[in-house]
This record gives sequence, structure tokens and C-alpha cells, in this order.
Amino acid sequence: MSSVQANQYFPAEVFRDRNGPCVVKYTSPSLGAGSNNNAVVAAVSGKRITVINGNLCSVGAAGFISWKSASGGAALRTHSVPVNTAATPNVQLPFDPAGHMTTIVGEGLYADNSSAAIVVTSIAYIEWTP
Repeated sequence: MSSVQANQYFPAEVFRDRNGPCVVKYTSPSLGAGSNNNAVVAAVSGKRITVINGNLCSVGAAGFISWKSASGGAALRTHSVPVNTAATPNVQLPFDPAGHMTTIVGEGLYADNSSAAIVVTSIAYIEWTP
């Protein structure tokens, strides 16, 4: 008899593309102060990258994080990051199964940091075949 119950939750089964389940992956890059074209998630041939949740934490100054599809590519979304005086994330991207942003097929996820401070990110994402 299996120890798995029929109603047990399997996160990988939440996201599927035509090839089957999409595994939820995680990354936590630090975006240097005033830096552009920071690679967040590498491109995967024939796949899109969709961010499903995460957070941003400025280490001292307010600014903007601009997410892009590819280095210097199409703008996806911009988040205002306020000054942070505590060691907790100051921008939350709550779980969204539809995704907060999605890259163009075959392109990686990049970010520009206009802040005068480092912004630490932590995101969950899937790679999927359209």
C-alpha cells in the first residue's frame, strides 16, 4: 500500500504544459546598485519563464526594478522598491498561478536596478513550453 494519500498536494502538478508537469524552481539573485541587464533566470530553448511569486528587499535606498525578457529586451513589469529599514522584504509578489510576468519564448529573465542600493530578490518560477 502506498503512503501517498489521494488528496495529498503535489506542487509540481499545479503547473502543466503540453509535455507534462512543470517543476517550480527558485532563485535569489542580488541586483547591484544602479546595475542593468542582471541575469535572473537563464534562457531555456523553446520555453517561457513565468514568475509565480517572490519578494524584493532593498538594502538601504528606494528605487525601481524593471524586469525584462532577455538582456536589453522587452520590458515586462516594473516594481517600485521603497527604502527598507528592517531585514524583511519590502515588496511582496504573492502567489499567482497566472504569473506576475512571462518572458518571450527562448529568452531569459533579466532585471535593471535603478536604486542606489543592492536589491535582494527571491522568486519562484516555472519554465514551460507554449
